[in-house]
Amino acid sequence: MTSTSSSNRTTPQIVPHAPGEMPMGAQTYSSAIADADNYTRWVCDLLRPHLGRRVLEVGIGHAKYRTHFGSLDRYVGVDIDSASVADAQRGDPSNRYVAADAEKPDFAERIGERDFDSVVLINVLEHIEKHDLAVTNLASLLRPGGKLCIYVPAMPALYGEMDRLAGHWRRYTRRSLREALAGSTTVLSCRYVNPIGALGWWLNRKRAISTLDDANVNAQIRFFDRWVLPLSRLASPLTGPFFGQSVVGIGRRG
Repeated sequence: MTSTSSSNRTTPQIVPHAPGEMPMGAQTYSSAIADADNYTRWVCDLLRPHLGRRVLEVGIGHAKYRTHFGSLDRYVGVDIDSASVADAQRGDPSNRYVAADAEKPDFAERIGERDFDSVVLINVLEHIEKHDLAVTNLASLLRPGGKLCIYVPAMPALYGEMDRLAGHWRRYTRRSLREALAGSTTVLSCRYVNPIGALGWWLNRKRAISTLDDANVNAQIRFFDRWVLPLSRLASPLTGPFFGQSVVGIGRRG
């Protein structure tokens, strides 16, 4: 395994699929995750203090996070998958949704606005091969003092079959996420969350499955969301400096 950029040198680079075969949209997550309300609420609770009133969300996926962001003056949702964008727009016609690729040179032009209080990515950056280019593009859409809020899978040692099926190029450490943010923002914080979830992911990393919509995987998600997540949420402040299934980073545009 090799690294392809200085901002990713601490994280293994693993090609999850052949070129042209990367999964998109609903292929990148288990169907049960869309109904994991406790998990969704927790992630949004972590990010909400940094959101402000004008929010750009990149990688809308199942489009459930928006409902937990609270009252906003402006919301724009973006995804590389045009089907996800169309579904979200039909379900939420009062907001704007755009099909665009965050690592492409025309990304900012397609969005057309550069005064967001925050740009939010929840389990998205790991899907982007050239994440350094994406972070630069995303930071350019923030107002001065605006925040780039990123939540990604953590611990490269946990990389397994479910990561590959989801189209993850990498899992992050605090250091590698901090490096990714530092090129375009001032890093305010970077910490691990969800330690019990990390143990579950480790147990599943070599599971022989052909789809993320595996019945056993979905059953585990439902059980975790209802019974285990409250305990992991309580433990996260203790393990934040060194261990967790995910890492959350906040960067501020100067």
